[in-house]
Amino acid sequence: MALLDVRELTVSYGGVAANLGIDLQVEPGTVVGLIGPNGAGKTTFVDAVTGFTHATTGRIEFAGTELTGMGPAARARTGLARTFQSVELFDDLTVRDNLAVAAGRPRWYSLLVDLVRPGRGRNDGADRVDRALTRMGLEALAERPGAALSHGQRTLVGMARALAAEPSLVLLDEPAAGLDTSESRQLGTRIRGLAAEGLSILLIDHDMELVMDVCDDVYVLDFGRVIAHGPPAAVRADPQVVAAYLGTGGAAAVGDVAEDAAVEADHG
Repeated sequence: MALLDVRELTVSYGGVAANLGIDLQVEPGTVVGLIGPNGAGKTTFVDAVTGFTHATTGRIEFAGTELTGMGPAARARTGLARTFQSVELFDDLTVRDNLAVAAGRPRWYSLLVDLVRPGRGRNDGADRVDRALTRMGLEALAERPGAALSHGQRTLVGMARALAAEPSLVLLDEPAAGLDTSESRQLGTRIRGLAAEGLSILLIDHDMELVMDVCDDVYVLDFGRVIAHGPPAAVRADPQVVAAYLGTGGAAAVGDVAEDAAVEADHG
């Protein structure tokens, strides 16, 4: 059974469909790519799955639980986590403290419990922070303030913050944006390592090399619809995908892309 099972998802704003009839599944322990041109509806899809928009129809099921009608906090408690395109950190806090914000699991009665038993549950949160730092290789930066981090480091901290909640599925929205080639490769290694540990990942990114290298399965959106789905090599060779990225003038490139994919298959 798929961990995330989305059926006929449609997101409409004022009569305009940003997503239209999307079916998408993520199996446990896999990395699934979601790609498409700017404005294709990728972030809208993430918003819909994680509860940041309710202008939706269709069915979203996660770990056997129907998510329709739940808010973002309730969905997060089921084991969903996400990152955002803009990595907003608390710049005056350390990396460790930025992660601690996400690692806490407050309830409505938490304030009363803290008054009676100060520090209760703090060690559990600290353990989750330590594990997230280790998984993203950020131990050496744990006490550095957010303001002192490079863009690449901030990206990793943003991912670690999502991991601090110890979800079973993370939706990564453009994590490679602004990274150089070396940083993108390191990010890919981290993503594959997380999948090897059993974490499921939905990766949205414009770095095609990253997506094709790390994903087990790829979906392509264009104008809010899924136009292709399958293994990376097959998706890369799909004429509809090439046309969506290059426009009608890119038709001549289709043969080259297909030929490259065929050569890769012969040697792979």
